[in-house]
Amino acid sequence: MAGWQCLYRAGTISAVCLLMAACGGAGPVASTPGGVPVTVPVVSTQGNRFNPAVLEVTAGQTARFQFTDVAEPHTFTVSTWNVNALITSRDGAVEFMVPVDARGDTPFFCSVHAGMTGTLKIKP
Repeated sequence: MAGWQCLYRAGTISAVCLLMAACGGAGPVASTPGGVPVTVPVVSTQGNRFNPAVLEVTAGQTARFQFTDVAEPHTFTVSTWNVNALITSRDGAVEFMVPVDARGDTPFFCSVHAGMTGTLKIKP
């Protein structure tokens, strides 16, 4: 193999490694119905707290969150929108439609654990 080919391959591998490292903590990747990849935010439920406790969603679109550290059952409840999802598996996910007319901040909570709360920041 010629010297430039080795450098090209090494550069490609380095670029892929850098991209993977840069995107590593964001969460799993899903795709929209149009096939566009999106990053799914990861939410921990360790210590009966949502972490992060502030999550961004977009009005009129489907919100999806991947849950980790689920040692006991929790709910992801948004009373305003009649969302009440039970999370029981270690790698459970919650998906729901954000109303088109949603604005500002909307609270969410776990109906099993008092004080386990968070906020949905709604982007137009």
